[in-house]
Amino acid sequence: MLFGKRYIRTTAQMFRELKVQFIQSASPKQTALSVTIGFYAGIFPVFGLTTALCVLMTILFRANHLISVAVNLLVAPLQMLLIVPFVKVGLAILNPDTKPSFQTADDLFALLEQSESWYFLFQSLIGGVICWAIFSSATAFPTYRLLRRRINANTQKQH
Repeated sequence: MLFGKRYIRTTAQMFRELKVQFIQSASPKQTALSVTIGFYAGIFPVFGLTTALCVLMTILFRANHLISVAVNLLVAPLQMLLIVPFVKVGLAILNPDTKPSFQTADDLFALLEQSESWYFLFQSLIGGVICWAIFSSATAFPTYRLLRRRINANTQKQH
């Protein structure tokens, strides 16, 4: 037998402990802040930096690490969907005269591989980060407020 009763019991116990961490370890305010940080750090348009950014922001804002990193990992597919729009808008902001010639993430990566210019890669990264910063600045606080209200309402219903 691959998984014995002891393994299953230990796994179930681990999930119960994680559930307690999620539900009881943070106030509604801290939970909303943690989810917001995890979401916006998770859609950061530079691969490999989302978790580091999430942990840094969580430390900076004194949020719940477990919730932030869990949300960060859950929105990873959304990061892939948003990279192309972020880079396109960012490139348009940085260089309004040129129109990007890519439509999908595969096109973007192929263009980056073919490009011998580090300048294009650098410009794409900076453009994506600028667009992400504008988007995040405009929507993070309203998202936090909305989440805080919803979590407060759910907490009051339970008590």
